[in-house]
Amino acid sequence: MELSITVGALITGMALVAAMRLREGKARRSLDVPLLPTTPVMFIGMMMVLLAAIHLLGLFGYHGRLNP
Repeated sequence: MELSITVGALITGMALVAAMRLREGKARRSLDVPLLPTTPVMFIGMMMVLLAAIHLLGLFGYHGRLNP
């Protein structure tokens, strides 16, 4: 259950980052401000990917170095 939710969050975050990157790369036809700001949404997607990747490491048993 947790694994499927985490993988879903990872895929959703990657899709969000990819969609915003494609939207930024498109040439605009007018100088109007877009309704959806791409940079904050891309940041949210990257944070989702980062947190999901860390959670996957924890699920698979990696908890970092316990004894230095």
